[in-house]
Amino acid sequence: MRIQGCFIHTFNYLPAQIIEIKILGVSSVLVKLRNLLLVLSLGVLASGCATGRGEVDVKVAETANPAAGIAVKILEISDKRLFEISPKQPSVPSLKNKEDYENPEVKARAIARKRNSYGIALGDIVLPEGKTVSQLVQAALENGLKESGYHIVNSEQSDYENVLVLEADITEYWAWFNPGFWSVTATHRARVELIGDWPLINEERTITGEGQSSGMAITTKQWQEALEEGTENLSKDLQKKLKQPGS
Repeated sequence: MRIQGCFIHTFNYLPAQIIEIKILGVSSVLVKLRNLLLVLSLGVLASGCATGRGEVDVKVAETANPAAGIAVKILEISDKRLFEISPKQPSVPSLKNKEDYENPEVKARAIARKRNSYGIALGDIVLPEGKTVSQLVQAALENGLKESGYHIVNSEQSDYENVLVLEADITEYWAWFNPGFWSVTATHRARVELIGDWPLINEERTITGEGQSSGMAITTKQWQEALEEGTENLSKDLQKKLKQPGS
């Protein structure tokens, strides 16, 4: 019954134009509709029922830590995202279950909300157990620092207390669904405010990243690609704003 329920809900992901053409009885579209529905149903089963909670693992490739260079440490990454109940815009974080708005562990892992082609909110998407948005952002910022020639120090090193102390607030990190005519798009946007002694070129302390992935249906693959691209671009934006060591 659970699979059957998920399968029925896949119709909600179909672009409205295809549904309208089917209703008009244009036979040339029926094969495309059948194939699209097959791909879509497989995607829904892979990432969880559209109306339930799904999990998507977002990976951040680790950059090699320079052996030398100005030593820095990221002391804290604070998740300051604001979640709303039934927001008007899909880009605003929201959760399916109202009780989860008071659950910091769920909010720390929440990264997206599934919706149908009419914009109606369905199930939410979270990171796997043990992973948080703060951890992803910290990894992205550390990559940006290392790519720019800064040496990341951890708490086990002797000089940990005598290095530049960096912090950041996450004000945006969310992915959402955009319907299209023959395809759909997953979009991810991140925004972070830098706090502390960041070695910046100027006083601009806001860094951003955005990612997109399109397909015949929104599956785990599209969510992953959009989220990972947005997170990587967050790191690249930081690199543009950092001073080169020694400058």
